[in-house]
Amino acid sequence: MSLLSRVRAAAGAAVIQAVGKERVARALGVPLPENVERVRKMFGGQLAPPPVSILEWFQDDIHTAKRAADTGDLKLAGQLCHALRGDGMVLGLLKARTGYLVRLPKRFTGNVEMRAALEGPDHRRGVFEAMFPAKELAALVADGILLGVGIAELLPVEGRSFPVLRRLDPQYLRYRWNEGRYYYDSIAGPLPITPGDGRWILHSPGGEIAPWNGGAWFGLARAFVSKDHAFMYEEAYAAKHAHPARVARTAAGATQTERLGFLEQLIAWGINTVIEMPPSWELDLIESNGVGYEVYEQLTNRRNEEIALILSGSKVLVDGGSAFSNDKVYEAIRADLVQEDADGLGHTLNTQGIPPWVNVTYGADALEEAPLVEYDVTPPADLKAEAEAQKASAEAIAAWDGLTGNRVDRDKMAVRYRVPIKGDVDGDGEVDEGAPGVELEEPGEGDDDEQEIDEAA
Repeated sequence: MSLLSRVRAAAGAAVIQAVGKERVARALGVPLPENVERVRKMFGGQLAPPPVSILEWFQDDIHTAKRAADTGDLKLAGQLCHALRGDGMVLGLLKARTGYLVRLPKRFTGNVEMRAALEGPDHRRGVFEAMFPAKELAALVADGILLGVGIAELLPVEGRSFPVLRRLDPQYLRYRWNEGRYYYDSIAGPLPITPGDGRWILHSPGGEIAPWNGGAWFGLARAFVSKDHAFMYEEAYAAKHAHPARVARTAAGATQTERLGFLEQLIAWGINTVIEMPPSWELDLIESNGVGYEVYEQLTNRRNEEIALILSGSKVLVDGGSAFSNDKVYEAIRADLVQEDADGLGHTLNTQGIPPWVNVTYGADALEEAPLVEYDVTPPADLKAEAEAQKASAEAIAAWDGLTGNRVDRDKMAVRYRVPIKGDVDGDGEVDEGAPGVELEEPGEGDDDEQEIDEAA
C-alpha cells in the first residue's frame, strides 16, 4: 500500500471513529467530551448549574418530591434538602454530626510509602487533607445523611500531582432506571457518572438501590414544613394580639363631632401618646388572654424533638444538658450513627477516592497495596479505659519479667492491649521492614540478650 493510501485509510478511520462517538453521544443524549471541556473553560472550571431555591413548602410538595425521586428525578428532593438546611435545628445537628466526623483521628493501613504520603510529615498537611478538604467531605456526608446519596468531582489542579474533591449540588443528580446509571445535569448537558473512574465520587450511604429511600429527608421534611408553618402562624398571632384593642366610652350628652374627634385620637394612637379625657369619659384596653401562642410553641417543640431524634438519635441537643457542648458531641449523637457515617465515608474514599490517586502516582500494579483510611470514633471514655489497661499490662509485664527472667512475649501483649509500636505497619506488634523512621537491628545484635535469657532459663 502506498503512503497516500495509508494516509487516506488513517484519515477515514479517524472520521469513522469521530462519527461513531457522536452517534453514541446522541443516542445517550449526552454531550461530547470535548464540548464538555470547552464549556468548563468558558465558565472557569465550573459545570454545576446555579442552585434553585424554593422558599415555601407544603406537605403535598413532599409527596410530589417522593414520587419524582422514585422515578430517578432528585431535583425536588434535592431542593427540599437545601431548604432543610435553612432550619436552625437541622443545620446545627448536621454541623455537629458531620463536622465532628471529618475531624476525627484517621488511621491509615497498607503500603508504608503510600501511607506516609497520605499522612504527610509532622505538623504538615499530607496528600489526604489536601486532596479531600474537610469542608467538602462534611458537605458530602451531609448530602448522604439527608438525601441518602451525594455526588462529588475530582478536579485536576495545575502544579499538583493529585486532584481535589469538590462536592456538587445533588438536586441535579438523575438516575436512569433503564440503564442502571446516574447522570449529572451540568450546564454542558447530562454527564454519565462512573464512580471511581478518577473523576466521579458517588457517596451512597442510603444503599445501592434507590438510596434516597434511606435518607432522612422525607421524615425531616414533614417536621420541617409543620414547624415552618407554626412559625408563620405564631408571627401572625403576635402581630394581631401584641397590641390590645382600644375601647372608648363617651358621656351620654357628647355630640357626634366630639365622638368623632376622640375616635381620630384613638386611631392615631402611637408611642407615648397623650389624650385629654373629658369628665365622665372612659378609655379601656382589651388584651388577649396570652395563652394562644402556646399551641404554636408546643408544636415547634415537638417538631424539634422529632428532628433531633432523626439526626442525633436523642433529645440531648434539644433539652440541653451535659452533652450540649463541642467537647461532648459524642454523648449527644448516638454512637452507632457516628460509626455509620464513618464507615460510609471510609468505604467511599477507599473505593473511589484513594485508588485513582494510587493508580496515577504508583501505577496499576500498586493497587493491591493501596492504603485504606479509617476514622477512629472511639469515645474519650473508652480511650481512658484503654490507656489504663495498657498501663496495667506494662506493670504486669515488668513484674512477670522479674519472675520469669524476661520471658514474657511483649509483642503479643502489645497486640492484645492495642499498644502502638513505632514501625508496626500490619498491627502484629513487631517492627516491619521498610517502616519510615525506624531501623531494624542487624542480625546478631540481639544474640547477647538471647544468651542471657537462655542462661536464666
